[in-house]
Amino acid sequence: MTSMKSSQKIVLTTDQLIEAQKAHGDDFVQINFESIRNCRYSQYLDIDIKLANGTVTPIRYWKLSNDGIVVASRLRAPEQRQYAQIRLGVALFDDETGEENENCKALQLLCTAFENKMRKYKSEEVITDDERAPRKQADGTMRPVHLISTKIVSPMQTASRNRETDEMEDLENPRFWLSLPNRRFYKQGETPRPSVHFEDKYYQDVTGQPNMEAPVMTFEYAMDFYNVDDWYHNSRTGKKIYKKLGAPDGDNNMLDNTNIQDYLTKGSALMGNLKFELAVSGRQCKLNIDLYGRYYVKHADIVEGGLGEADEEAVEMFSNKHKSIAKSESTNIPNDDADAEFDEE
Repeated sequence: MTSMKSSQKIVLTTDQLIEAQKAHGDDFVQINFESIRNCRYSQYLDIDIKLANGTVTPIRYWKLSNDGIVVASRLRAPEQRQYAQIRLGVALFDDETGEENENCKALQLLCTAFENKMRKYKSEEVITDDERAPRKQADGTMRPVHLISTKIVSPMQTASRNRETDEMEDLENPRFWLSLPNRRFYKQGETPRPSVHFEDKYYQDVTGQPNMEAPVMTFEYAMDFYNVDDWYHNSRTGKKIYKKLGAPDGDNNMLDNTNIQDYLTKGSALMGNLKFELAVSGRQCKLNIDLYGRYYVKHADIVEGGLGEADEEAVEMFSNKHKSIAKSESTNIPNDDADAEFDEE
């Protein structure tokens, strides 16, 4: 079947990704080298998906299915981290039931195909980190494609280091680390909160001591988190309005980088969209996957409640699925990694 390139950046679904992989194998992931954008110290490329029907479309946003995603590792308090940036860990299998999460299954297919394709490009010298290697071809393109790093990194973790033997061991339950970007843009009428030094605290250095050159400064996240069990009916339309997570008493309790670990606890379920980008820095060529937009959260400590608004039927199905979710300390991955929080510079 001849591929047809779509110029529209559509929102893909979990089912579309899984069906695309079944139809095309690793070739369902297409690295668009013609889209490369060079910045001062980095490069960015589009990732295209070859759908089951042969249409090729850039993937920018992915709408999670009703399974949602479940937080698999606790987030540490700021003074227990080395850096301001954190990533949210989600697992392929549910710790309690052993059930496979279909969104994480799609993540596994995507990350595996990305890693395999990039390794192939590297071995066949389609890409290079030698800026002197590319030569102009008959079609006007430069080959091999110069990337400032060819160290391949994806959000998928399939092994961890055993602290006792200092050897790498395969994980029975692969994990995926999703980025939480900072808020850079505000809607009209919104008042940005100024960043301040939080309670005179500092991030840690490599020895676990406070790094006096790295104060914990407050900031908001780009995503909006809504509490599925805290809502009211609009007096005019009767529509459910969900309150933001972490703001029951006004702006003083807004969710931010200093308290996010109190709200996105281990076992909490989330439903929303993911955003994709292939980002190349001097250190790595990374498939970066961010949480994006509006998220509905079923807190691990909450047993009863409903969900709604974005897609009423889908959100209700999500809520019913996670109706009895509870905080759990059990896990089927090595103990040394059970509560790991992978932060990055």
